[in-house]
Amino acid sequence: MPIEKLAEMHAGQICLWGEIDRQWTLTYGSTDDARAAVRRVARAFLRDKRTGVVGYCAGGKGHKLENLDAVYNEWGTI
Repeated sequence: MPIEKLAEMHAGQICLWGEIDRQWTLTYGSTDDARAAVRRVARAFLRDKRTGVVGYCAGGKGHKLENLDAVYNEWGTI
């Protein structure tokens, strides 16, 4: 289910873990992809005062350090 639909259906009802895609974005994506993923999660879940998200990202084997940095830096601008 797209995160936008999930946010629309459950805004103000549940708390979601807004993790960034580990399988593709953190491993193979660019830093621009990583920043765009954060903005997508933020747009979906931070659109009004009823919604929220835990902005989380964890690195693992094969994840690009520059993508992890991009995720944390982008969350810091929101």
